[in-house]
Amino acid sequence: MEKITMSKKSNLSIQEAFDLFIRKCKIKNLTDLSICSYEKKMVHFYEFIDKSELITAVTKDTVDDYILWLRENTEANDITINSYLRSVRAFLYFCMEDRYIPTFKIQLIKAEKKIKETYTDDELVRLLEKPDVDNCSFSCYKTWVFENYLLGTGNRISTALDLHIGDINFQSGVIILRKTKNRKQQIILLSATLAEILQGYL
Repeated sequence: MEKITMSKKSNLSIQEAFDLFIRKCKIKNLTDLSICSYEKKMVHFYEFIDKSELITAVTKDTVDDYILWLRENTEANDITINSYLRSVRAFLYFCMEDRYIPTFKIQLIKAEKKIKETYTDDELVRLLEKPDVDNCSFSCYKTWVFENYLLGTGNRISTALDLHIGDINFQSGVIILRKTKNRKQQIILLSATLAEILQGYL
């Protein structure tokens, strides 16, 4: 069996190790949203274990105890617990890679995926019915346009919010998406129906 060589930085606290993890995320050019998500999802972990403890105190048993703690001390369901675990796992795998702690496997728990309730046809018709622009508020009209944009493109909220007028080419019938999850710009088709709605809004 291969002998594990611990890093000379194995006297780091959990907080210090996490700060190094966040630094590595910034070096890798992860989005601010991803980094913020890691930081927010560590809140419960810090409630469970003192962040001033040495990172070497964290073992597989620690992770197992954390799962039980989440079940007993929070209202998180299994899917949410897995969401917390993914962030902790990314952090601890970083620590393993840099040899702050020995290597061990972290598995997500089995979670029952419930079918989400969807809108009925009648609800969709009412939701997407164009408001009376002469009598409704601008906020109401703007929301209707945004609903149609999301339905017509399938864009993420962050992608849609980053859209500029110049990214919409009505003549060519395309939209340029400059902010996507994988940071690769994309060109998508602009339907005639959505084009008419957007032109009316502009």
